Amino acid sequence: MLPVLGKLPIAGIGAPLLIETLRSVERRGAQEVVAKLRVALRGIFGYAINVGQITADPATTLRGAFVPAPVVHRATIPLRDLPQLFRALAKVPAELNTKLALYWLMLTACRTAEMRFATWSEIEHDNLWRVPAAPMKMTREHVVPLSKQAVHVLKRATELRTSHDGSALRYGSVSCACARRRLRAFGRSQQYRSARSGAKGAQRIC
Repeated sequence: MLPVLGKLPIAGIGAPLLIETLRSVERRGAQEVVAKLRVALRGIFGYAINVGQITADPATTLRGAFVPAPVVHRATIPLRDLPQLFRALAKVPAELNTKLALYWLMLTACRTAEMRFATWSEIEHDNLWRVPAAPMKMTREHVVPLSKQAVHVLKRATELRTSHDGSALRYGSVSCACARRRLRAFGRSQQYRSARSGAKGAQRIC
């Protein structure tokens, strides 16, 4: 959108111009991109209102102007396939830090951000993980009982620990993209979210 709107004064951008610009994106079949751009536009115009540049947000009037993005439900890895997933992950060429991070993700059904920013101080009695509210996008903390397999992952992670002051669990530099690539590497198309959904299903059954 920058080539069209970037050099215009924000006070001169109205709903018709926004619709025309977003329509070019919609014609490519990128409805989800249109939805994300609308969110970004609301943030930009909201800031402009707060600093006194404009008095109204033209992006809020766009509701119903575009075809909504189709709802796509991601596949869930069935419970019966989880053992195969763990065996396949064990065979994926990867450093120890990456494998431990993936095992932790699967065994606790946490989000990648929760895994990456977890600290040793969040581990209690060697069998509980007290996750703060902020990384979970929640209003209160969450206590995760750790299985014996998860405890084993922690013991292996201590080999990589470089500090004893409560700092981050040492999985090395493991990004969300890295975790997803490793899951793809064992020959399946499912994203980590699908594996996480399957793991959460297993936890409910257990």
